[in-house]
Amino acid sequence: MIDAVITASETAPEPALAKLVAALRDAVDRRCSDVIRATVVDSAAGLLADLGDFPRAARLLGAGDHWRAGRPRPMPEHAHAERTATAARAALGSVRWASERALGAGLTADDVLRELDEARSSYAAEPR
Repeated sequence: MIDAVITASETAPEPALAKLVAALRDAVDRRCSDVIRATVVDSAAGLLADLGDFPRAARLLGAGDHWRAGRPRPMPEHAHAERTATAARAALGSVRWASERALGAGLTADDVLRELDEARSSYAAEPR
């Protein structure tokens, strides 16, 4: 995950997204805790927001919140998630933001992996 964050800051979100997909897949395969998986998903939500994919970012934040089961995000993750949420809410409007987050709360790890695979494929296909 740290490699993805560095990649995003040094190059672009697209290659970092592929690294986060791999990190989440590894966390699922190794049966890591929901909090660990939520941390990876929050990072992916931030990258998707950077790419302008606000509906998917909102869904991922909803999944991360659900997986955390009320446990607060530590800093600086909290600040990053708040920045992502603020951008997505501004782009989508409060009603759609709430709807997308609610959809995300029902996503399983496999659902999130599918979402991220779709996003990764679509951004890899787009010329930059």
